[in-house]
Amino acid sequence: MRNAELLDKLNSGKMKKFFKLNQLKEITGLQDRALKYRMLYVKNKYIDIPSRLKKLGRSWQIHYSIVYEFFPKRKRIETTVYTYPWANIVSWNPENNYDAAYHEELIQQIKKQLPNNKILYAIELDSRQVKHVHFITDAQKVDLDKAVNDTLDLFMSHKIANKVRKEYKLEINKIYHKYNVVDYLRKAPVASGIIN
Repeated sequence: MRNAELLDKLNSGKMKKFFKLNQLKEITGLQDRALKYRMLYVKNKYIDIPSRLKKLGRSWQIHYSIVYEFFPKRKRIETTVYTYPWANIVSWNPENNYDAAYHEELIQQIKKQLPNNKILYAIELDSRQVKHVHFITDAQKVDLDKAVNDTLDLFMSHKIANKVRKEYKLEINKIYHKYNVVDYLRKAPVASGIIN
């Protein structure tokens, strides 16, 4: 395998820093014509900032930090996974390996505590070949913290001499670049889905 092919293979799993104009159609929900008109505005605004916008041949390379410039000005009736108002991301990685169905059941238990919120999840393998979970939701952080901690403490913890030992690592954060997070969830899941 040549160096260029090896580099392309390694970079294929990484998060994208630059998008082409035609890739923004799925992210924004806009049609080609609207994207081209919006590109005129964005080009004038960022033409002197090559780290954000550059032209390679006939196509524009658009940095992920300015993708928001292409979002619709008015609220759309139809939403996609990219345009839905996701608020927080949750990730947990257990010490032991559980099958995908077990993780999906944990997500269902969390969803029962958040009946008015959507969840988009992905179950992946880590370097130890242990399955771990990432999911995004529109739930408020306070409600989400309680639901996730209660569920994981119930199913993935045990008490030893009045001390609770958690058999997982948990992270709950606010989403800053939702289109990158959604792309990350779609990267290489063992199992994935959306729960309304």
